[in-house]
Amino acid sequence: MEDNPRAKELLDKAILSLSEWKELMGLCPHLIRSAPQYVKDALEYFGISHETRFGRRYTHLNALQLSDKPDERLVGHGFIQTRIFEILTTLCRDNTKMILLVGPNGSAKSTLWNALSYALEAYSKTPHGARYTIEWVFPHDDDQGKRVGFAKALDAIFDERPTFAFMDDEKLDKITDDAGCSPAWLYEADARKKYFGKSPSKYVMDNKLSPQAYRILQEIINVYKTKTKLVTEYSPDEVLRLAERHIRIRRTYMSKTYQEGLAVIDPGTNPIYLTQKSRQPYMFQRKKYPYMLKSIELPELTGPLSKASNGLMVMEDSLEGILQFVSQFFNDKRKINIEGERYTLDIMLVGSINPEKFNLLKQDPEYNRFRTRLEIINVPYLLDYRLEEQIYRTKLDDLRHWYHVAPHTDELFGLFCVMCRLEPIMGNRQYSGYEKNVELLNLKDKLRKFSLLDKAKLYHTMRVPEEVANRHSLNSEEISTINRAIDLIYDEYQDEAKTYNFSYREVDAIIDRAMIDAPHGFLSPISLMKKLRDVIFLERDDYPFLKESKKDYEELMRLLDEEYFRIINSEMRDVFKFDYEDQIVGQAEIYLVQGLKTLYLEKGKIRDQAGNDVTERFLRDKEGMIFGKTLSNEEREKFWYEFTARVQPGQSTRENIKRIFESQLYQARDRMYQEKQGEIESKLDYMLLYLEGSKLAALTPEELEEIQANVEKLLQKGYNNDSAHELVGYLKSNMERLVKT
Repeated sequence: MEDNPRAKELLDKAILSLSEWKELMGLCPHLIRSAPQYVKDALEYFGISHETRFGRRYTHLNALQLSDKPDERLVGHGFIQTRIFEILTTLCRDNTKMILLVGPNGSAKSTLWNALSYALEAYSKTPHGARYTIEWVFPHDDDQGKRVGFAKALDAIFDERPTFAFMDDEKLDKITDDAGCSPAWLYEADARKKYFGKSPSKYVMDNKLSPQAYRILQEIINVYKTKTKLVTEYSPDEVLRLAERHIRIRRTYMSKTYQEGLAVIDPGTNPIYLTQKSRQPYMFQRKKYPYMLKSIELPELTGPLSKASNGLMVMEDSLEGILQFVSQFFNDKRKINIEGERYTLDIMLVGSINPEKFNLLKQDPEYNRFRTRLEIINVPYLLDYRLEEQIYRTKLDDLRHWYHVAPHTDELFGLFCVMCRLEPIMGNRQYSGYEKNVELLNLKDKLRKFSLLDKAKLYHTMRVPEEVANRHSLNSEEISTINRAIDLIYDEYQDEAKTYNFSYREVDAIIDRAMIDAPHGFLSPISLMKKLRDVIFLERDDYPFLKESKKDYEELMRLLDEEYFRIINSEMRDVFKFDYEDQIVGQAEIYLVQGLKTLYLEKGKIRDQAGNDVTERFLRDKEGMIFGKTLSNEEREKFWYEFTARVQPGQSTRENIKRIFESQLYQARDRMYQEKQGEIESKLDYMLLYLEGSKLAALTPEELEEIQANVEKLLQKGYNNDSAHELVGYLKSNMERLVKT
């Protein structure tokens, strides 16, 4: 398209004559397309990528993440995006079904359609997204246009003025096509085949002009024939020459705000009741009536059906009263009667509804006929807490312009909401997916001990995280078994996350209330957890899903608090320079290479540089750091042979140590942190005093410099003085937990 100068020239024009439009379609035949094809092209234009998650295809439609507004940008839901794109492919062949999203409130059903609407608006502004509508134009003059458009012969007419398409609007009476008809439908069947053979044949051949366009076209042709006494050949090349000068093709753009190509139907509204057929006097009240059309009465389709023509109609939240419309519309190949006029409308229908209303809908006598015209997509809540975090970050980013938000607040919001939606592993007695996996069944006792926090981490990483493996003492074979069977675990609860629970709507309100109640005007994980507790335990009756839920929210809050301490433990280790992993790995390397290798491979003694036998002291010191005790000869030998059996030649010794003995390294690091607890407590006291403005005169210059550096590190992590003071005070009051891993 961009490589053809003539195509680019025509695409840059806002107004075309019919002949120019026909020329453009010869160069860019894909621009003649149905509403579903237009949507599919828009999604492909902005890019599509795929990956496999939990054994299923997971699609990223870039078009659905274009907008900066949170309610116009879809986060996650890759399985839903996959399904929508698959259905679109079918609708491009035969647009006879409605896509209906079914899911709980706050599961992003409306957000998905908003995101698609935004993408269509953006696409319509590109050359690839060019859309065109028909306008009928009639010059007017002092004689009411009686003489305009008449000449002695057809050739003379076109020699005098080929088209009125480019005349100023002030000199014209104009009628805009009321049903979004493609200009291709102006042509007879033989002409369509001749000129538009490279465009989708079903769309080109099966559709008809609206009653309005048909009457105008026929009247213009008849007027020219009778008034000029022309005898014309009724052929594909000639039939439109009589009317072509009165046809203007205008480029149009989609707009949800102004309902252009995108119509949104409010809950419970039947679009037919909003649609009216206007009459000629209303249409031309600003200008004189086109004199040429004085002998006919013209209908005009208005309302959502007209606005959505050649585009998208979204039916939100409730479908009462429209079952008959949808089933009739599709059963009759998108034809519909409006006050006695027969319209063929190119509209893609989509909608959303929650499960309760959908169950009520099934009781309607029309439902069976309606169901055959539905493509139902179940939309659950998100189960990846990092994706959930992205949604809340948008809200918090807005707040950050006015208030301070401490680090990790959005992450913990996302984690809590996802935990609320999960169920324990191997707790569904109706599920048979595990029956053939003997290895996994052998781990059932350990898997049943996985907390909902563990499961949330598992769902995010799609493998067993290191911290979870250590918490449940999983060895490498057990980890591999679980990782291979992650799809089975994901599929255990088919309706997991489809019931009501905390969603963005509730979180949005909680954030606002937490900001109101927060001391010093900032929001932090500490104030977040306080407000969550208030909602769950003091305001339970205000939230129906909380009243009906059997979840142990006390346990969920404990898990959330546990995760928060894990996060801040990591931060404080960095603040106090307590990251001993490299030191421990280095000592383990010396222990293995200089110690056990000498004992078991070389069959010798461990000696110092002077040649003295230091075997006993060497083993005691190194094992005390790595294992927290001195091993027996049997334990020591087992450790060495396990290492040599699992070494991978392509990795360095340090890499092999980290991989093979990660559990021992984790425990060794924890022991070292515990030894520093008293030192940390003293430094926390000084940090509190420093944040309060005290001068700390009792400290040496070196000690004061260290305290200042510690505070500066906290500020660099995103805290301010107030939130850093809150954090340090919180840590001080929970010292027994601070350095635990």
